[in-house]
Amino acid sequence: MKKNLVCLALASALFIPSLRAQTTEPWTKIPTPPLHEFKPVQPKRIDLKNGVVIFLQEDHELPFIDGTINVRGGSREEPANKAGMLDMYGDVWRTSGTAAMDGDVMDDALEAKAAKIETSADIDSTALTWSSLKTDFDTVFPQAVDLLLHPSFKPEKLELAQQQMATGIARRNDDAGGILAREVGKVVYGAASPYARQPEFSTVLGVTVDDIKQWHDKTVVGSNLLVSVIGDFDSAAMEKKLRDTFEKLPKGEQFKS
Repeated sequence: MKKNLVCLALASALFIPSLRAQTTEPWTKIPTPPLHEFKPVQPKRIDLKNGVVIFLQEDHELPFIDGTINVRGGSREEPANKAGMLDMYGDVWRTSGTAAMDGDVMDDALEAKAAKIETSADIDSTALTWSSLKTDFDTVFPQAVDLLLHPSFKPEKLELAQQQMATGIARRNDDAGGILAREVGKVVYGAASPYARQPEFSTVLGVTVDDIKQWHDKTVVGSNLLVSVIGDFDSAAMEKKLRDTFEKLPKGEQFKS
């Protein structure tokens, strides 16, 4: 028995190095095809007389068109006694819809086309984005523009946003990591800094529809808008559509921190 085990061990010792020699770095023998040449089209910049800046980027790989309208001015500029206003503004802007189309109706219409229109707010800007199939652009884009220029800001949608934010405030100390992040922000920036400021029940419930409307009217002017569109379109035709839409906006005053 011991003799057989010794023979087996000797055979293994001779076989394994040979096997290793045959399988050393087999991936080096896999043929690698050459990569396709990649030459991205440079975006086209268009500056309108009223201050609107447009960027166009053609991409014909898929039949989609995506767009973003960035608006200068964000939560760092909101009044301290209205902390949380911009977060709610970003929600209420979309959920309210427009005078022509209620936000809930817009949801259904967009879902039927596998399209979307969204609004949001950040520390230094707000934004409206849309996405659709190329064939639906002429339907979805006017809805996005209508939401940009004629939002309805309904009181019941603001009340819902306030309730949701108040719930978040009530539960924010449940997360130890969140407590740490807030306290670190106060140490780094100072408790009064807009970068460390936190919404409270009083600041959230103190926001009115008029506050949101005034913010929107103040920021949504030509000199504050940066419009970018990427997707399957012809740049010349798209430029004409965007000029026809945005050139008529008043220039207004560029928002400065």
